Amino acid sequence: LECANVIVDLEPTSFNYSNQAVILYFLGDIEGSFEILDNVLTNFDDIKDVFNTKFTFLCELGRFDEALELCDFALEKDSKFLDAFALKSKVYFDKGDYNKSIEYANQMLNLEGNNLYALKSKSYSLYELEDYEGALECINIFADLEPSSSNLVYKAVLLYRLDDIEGSFGILDDILMNSSDIKDAFNNKSIILSTLGRFDEALELCDYAFDKGVDYFDVLCMKIKIYSDKEDYDMAFEYINEAFEINPNDELVKNLEKDILDKLNE
Repeated sequence: LECANVIVDLEPTSFNYSNQAVILYFLGDIEGSFEILDNVLTNFDDIKDVFNTKFTFLCELGRFDEALELCDFALEKDSKFLDAFALKSKVYFDKGDYNKSIEYANQMLNLEGNNLYALKSKSYSLYELEDYEGALECINIFADLEPSSSNLVYKAVLLYRLDDIEGSFGILDDILMNSSDIKDAFNNKSIILSTLGRFDEALELCDYAFDKGVDYFDVLCMKIKIYSDKEDYDMAFEYINEAFEINPNDELVKNLEKDILDKLNE
């Protein structure tokens, strides 16, 4: 903090004030931190750093209405401030107001047609509203702009939701065969196969994933789920016991065990 104070005196920029406020925040001086941030927000033209900092802190503190008010304040200063639209979209998504989230994502897209954050935000909101075709339209754009494994897996999930099993598995199989990071593709294809009742294929995929380097514990958890879906509870409990030997406090395994016990007690 002492160094930050000296830096601010020598160079009183928005970025340096933001760093000073961050240090105060983590020292527990919320009031002092916000006083600095509010001063910059009110008196500086360049507010991006302090805006993002204060927004993050407000959300961490659960003060979401104030975070939205901060976005409105920023948009009054600059009606084309993309960060404010983006973060309003995020807050509304987190609050479960997906239509509002889409509204602000659309405002971003009106300003910048291929904005990745806006396309993702809109797609995820449409997914929650079960508008899978609309969500797919967005992913088709941002998967081309950013063809990461996670984006392609998400596209595969959407195709599955639209009953295009062949298209979904085509994407997942390509990742499983050619990518170094196959965990998401493995998890999603295994779950889909199990949901479709194709248990033997799902179990074969578990063995394939382990051979390709997926952590054995993750494979165990998936086998528990598959055997549970298959209603082969004896095998499921064998793998539960093995998983507990590795990690007796794992919450996922505890939840899988509870789900099986609940089924047996119905």
